[in-house]
Amino acid sequence: MHRATCLGWILLLAACSDPGQVPDKDPPRTPADTPLQNEAATPEGVQPLKADLPKRGATLMQAIPALREKIAKGDPVASCQLAREFDFCVGAEDNAAYLSRMEAFRRAPKSAAEARTDTVSTMTDLARIRGEYCTGVSSISPAERISLWRQAALKGHVSSMLQYGSGLAFGNNQALATLDELRVYKGEGPGLVQRVAKNGSFQANLMLARAYAPQLTAPNMTPLLRQAVTRSSATSLAYYRLAKELRSATTESAPSELALDTEMKTLQWSMSPQEVAASEQEYRKLRGELNSGNKAVVDIEALNNADVNQPVPGMELCTDGGVLR
Repeated sequence: MHRATCLGWILLLAACSDPGQVPDKDPPRTPADTPLQNEAATPEGVQPLKADLPKRGATLMQAIPALREKIAKGDPVASCQLAREFDFCVGAEDNAAYLSRMEAFRRAPKSAAEARTDTVSTMTDLARIRGEYCTGVSSISPAERISLWRQAALKGHVSSMLQYGSGLAFGNNQALATLDELRVYKGEGPGLVQRVAKNGSFQANLMLARAYAPQLTAPNMTPLLRQAVTRSSATSLAYYRLAKELRSATTESAPSELALDTEMKTLQWSMSPQEVAASEQEYRKLRGELNSGNKAVVDIEALNNADVNQPVPGMELCTDGGVLR
C-alpha cells in the first residue's frame, strides 16, 4: 500500500487553502470507533476465513502482541492485518508533525475559531489521529512488512496473494532496503497472481494482461509484476480476453467496457497474425484451466485506496476474499 509523501501533502494543502471552505465529510473517527473484529462476507465457492482479530486499542502497539501470537499459530488473516497496519503507519508520525507545523503557520494571523473551519484543519486532525495511533512503530523495517505479506500469501490468503504477488506490498522508495526480498519475489510473485486469476478474479487477470504486454497498454500500477514476467503479446491478449469475460460479473473496480476494449485494441494493432493465432491457443488453454466454481473476488484497488482518508486501516482487505487451498 502506498502512503502519501510530503509532496502529496503540500499539494493537498495548496488545493484546500481556502479558509472559507467547509469540509464535506464527517470529522475523523477515533481508533475505538473501528474495532478490528468483524465478520466478513466471503465470495461463493472460496473457503471462508475466520476473522477473529483482536480489538483495537488507542494505539497499534497495544494490538501487536495479540496479532503476533496469532501469526505464530499460522493465522494468515493476522499476518495480513499486521502487514497492513505497518504499511498504514509508514511516515504517519512525521506527516502528523509536518501538517501540525504547517497549520500553525497558516493560521497565525487568524483567530482559532476561524482557523478551525477549513479543510486543512480537518486533514491535520486526521493526520494527528493517525500519528497517535501509529506511535512507536516507525522503526519497523520494510523487510519485516513484506515478510508478513508473503507469509499470508503463501498460505493461500487471496488478498495477500494479490498484494504481494502484484508487488504492491513493496511500496515506494524501498528498493535498496529490500533487495533480498525482491529476488525472492521475482520467482514467486507472478505465480501467485496466476493462481488467483485461475480462480476467477477479474483484477488478477487484468493485472497479468497489462504486465505481459510488451508496451504499456494502461498506467503501470504494478511495475514489479511487469518486471517479473517475460513480455508476450500472445499471453497478454489471452489474459485480456479472460478479463473481458469476467468484467461483467465482478464487483471489483473495473475499467469501463470501452476502456478495456481500447487497451485490447492497442495491443492487437501491434501484433502479427502469428501472434494472434498463438494468443488464441493460449486463451483456450487458460480458459480451460479457469475454476469457475471457486471464484476469488477481492477488490485490492478499492480497498487500498480506502485507507487514504481513514484514521486507522480497514479490515476488509484481510477479512474478505477467502483462502485458496
